[in-house]
Amino acid sequence: MIPTGDKGKFDLIVLGYVLQEVPSAVQRQMIIEALWQRLSDDGIMVVVEPGSPKGFRFVHSFREWVIQSKTKEEASVIAPCPHMLECPMARDA
Repeated sequence: MIPTGDKGKFDLIVLGYVLQEVPSAVQRQMIIEALWQRLSDDGIMVVVEPGSPKGFRFVHSFREWVIQSKTKEEASVIAPCPHMLECPMARDA
C-alpha cells in the first residue's frame, strides 16, 4: 500500500493471494470492506488470486461486490471483464 496525503488513505492497495487464505466468507468480506475504506477517492484496488477455478470465484465475488454496492463514480471494473455487466466467464464457472 502506498500512502497518500490523506492520513490513513492509500492510492494503491494490492490484495495478492490473500482471499484464499482466509477461512470464511464473512472474514473475507470484512477484509475487503476495511481495505476499501482505506482507499483514497481516486485510488486503485488490485485483487490477485491464482488462475484456478477457486481463485476465479474469489475474484468474481469481489467484482460482484463492487458492481452491487458501488456507483460508477465510486468504482469501475477493468478485469476479468472490463465492464459493469454480468461476467460471461462466470456462467461457466
